[in-house]
Amino acid sequence: MARGSFTLVAALTLAALPVALAACGGEDPSCAAVFSGNFSDAVASNSCASFAGGDGGTSGTLSIVLHSTVAGAPTNITVELGTLAVGELSSETVAAWQATGINGKNCEFSAGNDSVPMGSFSLDLTALGSSPHGTLTVTQYVKAPPGVACGAGNTEQIAVTF
Repeated sequence: MARGSFTLVAALTLAALPVALAACGGEDPSCAAVFSGNFSDAVASNSCASFAGGDGGTSGTLSIVLHSTVAGAPTNITVELGTLAVGELSSETVAAWQATGINGKNCEFSAGNDSVPMGSFSLDLTALGSSPHGTLTVTQYVKAPPGVACGAGNTEQIAVTF
């Protein structure tokens, strides 16, 4: 599957997260995401992030799954953390990562290190283990099948707090 690229999302999008949480009506969910750009959505759930360790606890993969009702399909994000560490990470400090999703029209929203252009992401990881926590900003490129209008805009921004 082809992948697009990430860029940093504006701080204004991150500021919208509390509004998204209130709009979702949940009781303090542990995961909230705001989608903007090609389509708009605000989602909240009790969990979206997981961590799978490897190499005897010295490396691992952060996985985030977001379920947008507007897109109609999940967005899957993985970041290979390499040597475990909390703190700020980006596409310039992490070797392998991707973010993909496909909507009902087969429009692909994608990004990752194997993509051209590669793009970027920004991750502030505050805790690992069975319940990882942090914030992630992502920009995916929209890839339309021939003859399909995927909507306004060529990018989809995602701001996630988990």
